[in-house]
Amino acid sequence: MKKTPLTPEEINKASDLFFEAFNIVSARMPEGSTVEDTIKCMEQVNKVASKLRQDKEAKIRDERFGFAPALTDKDLRPLDTMSSIQLD
Repeated sequence: MKKTPLTPEEINKASDLFFEAFNIVSARMPEGSTVEDTIKCMEQVNKVASKLRQDKEAKIRDERFGFAPALTDKDLRPLDTMSSIQLD
């Protein structure tokens, strides 16, 4: 299979995307971090971002089919309003 070379426009677009992400991660890295450290961190950030996207898409898909969203710890805490109920 023969592939055609990438065009300058394709390279430019990929560079824009890469360096935008690189700069975001690099700005949050500790002082003295190397480029290699930042790229390794970017790989982990991309994994987390992909997981978040996957979870969001699954939630939207499930809600579309009528499944109730999962309860969170906040939903499961006992109600504090019971003490304010007055009995006659």
